Amino acid sequence: MSDSVALKNKEQELKKLHTMRLVRTLLPIVGLIIVFFLFNFLFSIFFANGFTLLLNSVTLLNLFL
Repeated sequence: MSDSVALKNKEQELKKLHTMRLVRTLLPIVGLIIVFFLFNFLFSIFFANGFTLLLNSVTLLNLFL
């Protein structure tokens, strides 16, 4: 009886570890996609309003500060 309980606990632990490994693998990819769409959305708004931007770090920094 205790062997089956220990086996179930080990299976649950392995399943949880597998899920966490999957989340750690997919989270950076999803984050990059979100950042890409966010910048795409923000810059489409700026260009639609007639702003002309030089795409360098100084202009972007001054724009958001």
